[in-house]
Amino acid sequence: MADPALTAGETRLDAWNIVNLERIQQQVSEPLLPAYILQAPDPAWNGLPHRQLVMPEITEGPHMGYAMQWFTFAAILGLGYPFFVRKQLRQSSKRASRPDAVQESA
Repeated sequence: MADPALTAGETRLDAWNIVNLERIQQQVSEPLLPAYILQAPDPAWNGLPHRQLVMPEITEGPHMGYAMQWFTFAAILGLGYPFFVRKQLRQSSKRASRPDAVQESA
């Protein structure tokens, strides 16, 4: 079955999520009746494909806890690193000021 010639801006229809009988008729060679049947959903059906869109539960979830964790890590690093560098500089200056520092390094 060949597709009808498409005009500018039209695309091929492979699936119809919204029933547009005029548009479907352009793609099929058999005549269509101006009606369609919509299957009522089975209330017991809970498998795929879903009959209705299942909306996700919108909650805060653990995101706030994760954000606080990483902001705490950043604060510890931001506040702790200068102290670490200061300690390293003090230790290196103490080693350099000792008279036997030259002998130990040799």
